[in-house]
Amino acid sequence: MPTPHPKIFTARQPPCCRERLRDRLDRLAGVIEKPADEVIAALEEVVPRYQPTRLAALSEVG
Repeated sequence: MPTPHPKIFTARQPPCCRERLRDRLDRLAGVIEKPADEVIAALEEVVPRYQPTRLAALSEVG
């Protein structure tokens, strides 16, 4: 759905289960101070379509 900003849209999704959302937020909160590879792994678990950029992958090495 359009918004007043030409590059921002909204989507209608079915309501999310609060317990599931809380679990996902807790998972992300648990890796805040962890190395990048652990943060990326958590994001991949929590956000099904998340694909880290090449730059993010390189930051793990360097």
